[in-house]
Amino acid sequence: MQGSKKTFISGVHIFILPLVLFMFGLRVMAAEETVNPLYKLHIPQQDATTALLEFAQQVDITLVFPDDLVQGITANRTIGSYTQQEGIDNLLAGTGLIPKFSKDFILNITMKKSDYEGKAMTKNKMGLMGMFAALLAVDVSAKEEEGQKILNNTLEEIIVTARKRSQILQKVPISITAVSGEDLEHAGIKNVSDLALGVPGLAVTSTGPGQTEVIVRGMPGRSGESPTIGYYLDEVPISATTRNLDVMMFDLERVEVLRGPQGTLYGAGSMGGTVKYVGKRPNLSQFEGRAETTLSHIDGSSGLSRKANVVLNIPLQDEKLGLRLLGSHQSDKGFIDRYAIHPSDLAGIDPTVPVKPGANSMTQNGFRAILEYVPNENLTITPSLMHQKLEVDAPYLIDVPPGSIEDEKFIQTRLTREDREDEVTIANLTVNWERDLLGVTSSTSYFKRETPGIEDYTKIATALLELDTNVPWEQLDDNNTETFIQELRLVGSKDSLDYLVGIYYSDQESHIPDINPYSAEAYEVFGEEGQIFGFDTSYESDPRYKLTEKAIFAEATYNVTNALAVTVGLRAFEFESSFTDTEVGLFTGSNE
Repeated sequence: MQGSKKTFISGVHIFILPLVLFMFGLRVMAAEETVNPLYKLHIPQQDATTALLEFAQQVDITLVFPDDLVQGITANRTIGSYTQQEGIDNLLAGTGLIPKFSKDFILNITMKKSDYEGKAMTKNKMGLMGMFAALLAVDVSAKEEEGQKILNNTLEEIIVTARKRSQILQKVPISITAVSGEDLEHAGIKNVSDLALGVPGLAVTSTGPGQTEVIVRGMPGRSGESPTIGYYLDEVPISATTRNLDVMMFDLERVEVLRGPQGTLYGAGSMGGTVKYVGKRPNLSQFEGRAETTLSHIDGSSGLSRKANVVLNIPLQDEKLGLRLLGSHQSDKGFIDRYAIHPSDLAGIDPTVPVKPGANSMTQNGFRAILEYVPNENLTITPSLMHQKLEVDAPYLIDVPPGSIEDEKFIQTRLTREDREDEVTIANLTVNWERDLLGVTSSTSYFKRETPGIEDYTKIATALLELDTNVPWEQLDDNNTETFIQELRLVGSKDSLDYLVGIYYSDQESHIPDINPYSAEAYEVFGEEGQIFGFDTSYESDPRYKLTEKAIFAEATYNVTNALAVTVGLRAFEFESSFTDTEVGLFTGSNE
């Protein structure tokens, strides 16, 4: 038996604001062999329960300890390369907790009897109520006899940031699915359309690359001019009022899909849910590099499609400074053939004009750079930059008639080219400070997106003007959006209370001009110069939008018992929006 076992855990909780949640924890124990190489650990100073579970996840080991043993204890910051023993010793130094590997390679956490006085476990807290962290992957081939006994009881522990703090997936009291980057690559998931096939409640509509709309629990990604599904790349909101960005699905730590309203922490743009892409961070102590390439053939296309990705991790100063670089290239050959429209029949094909096979070819190039600087044990500074450009030669649309399928070929009829671009730049600076059980995070972001394109308006113009001759009419459109975002959060814990307080500010400006110029063929047919039917242009508009949002938000969770918690949340916000537009031309009846 070859391969590895993966388990996706999806919550089924309901989020209402104010919020009261009843959370019942699942405690399971699993066993797995340990190995002794160096492990890259990244565990901030925090409560011992969370720190131990993150340690177990990062070193692939089973960990067991009494539930009440570590309450009120703070574990040490452990960042760097360690063996399992070195890592756990550093993590628990000075806490009074004693780590010990059993002969079955299970790590047990105990305490000296004198220190444990007053912390004795009751019988109902023993056995299966011991806390654990299971492996992200179980190598079945290496342990077919012993490992198979524990496979059916193995759960996957994934650390997620859905609630703006690091939490174990199974403890997040909202409906969420998290898919690790490793699982994305093993499953061959290349975009959000592929992801939707395996995530409950997530659906996608798409008319081609860069033309994707995400739907969560039946709610579309936008309502009027406002997004209703949150879309995030790390700390940066990248939701769009038109179509969502095609994020590079390579070198990701995970993808989180939050179902249902996320208004408290993510705002009005997440009324239906949130999709969050979390990229991998630099390894500060180890040089890494990998590359992949894929060749494929789309049935009916004009040649081979190809995709290549490369990632390079460079530690610039051991345990202090590291750089992670990602490059991506994709080129897909088209599978829709373009025919010219017949001069006198809108539904016909002009047989005198050569066919353009595979008109809808596309190319996408992009890169991502992340720099991480850790000047001391409490502070982490992470600037990042992402840029990608998509070029599509024609829309992924077919015409019915003249022939949706003819001899098993897809057909579209046009008189003008319909290429478009989607160019995106995202810059972010995240500063994170942690000490004991208190953390402060500042995220400053700049997001720019430009989507120039051409659309064939021949059929629309000919029908509206009741023309006898078909001549080219095209629309030149562009969508330029620039957004500045600042968010500041304070996260902390005290006794049984976990709390989060934050402020949010965003300023977005959009310029979306549309121009429908006359073609040279139109001037020839209508025999006029400078104007047709007395108008300088068929249509021209110049809309401009401005949207400013200010918000404060807070959430508090009181852990009544280990199995019961009460959460309340609040978000207060203010929107300011403005819109201006000027429309002139033949279709508006005005030259001014």
